[in-house]
Amino acid sequence: MLVEAELQQERMQRLRAEHMLSNVERECRVPFVVPALFQAFRRISELERNV
Repeated sequence: MLVEAELQQERMQRLRAEHMLSNVERECRVPFVVPALFQAFRRISELERNV
């Protein structure tokens, strides 16, 4: 059971990372993303994960 729980956790982390990457890729298509905006976006995504 522990292995299954760890596997599920890894899957969730992968899905979050893929979601974040897809958001970044979508934002990068429009050339207004600057490093500060990207950092703010990452922090908001991290806050979402922790809720």
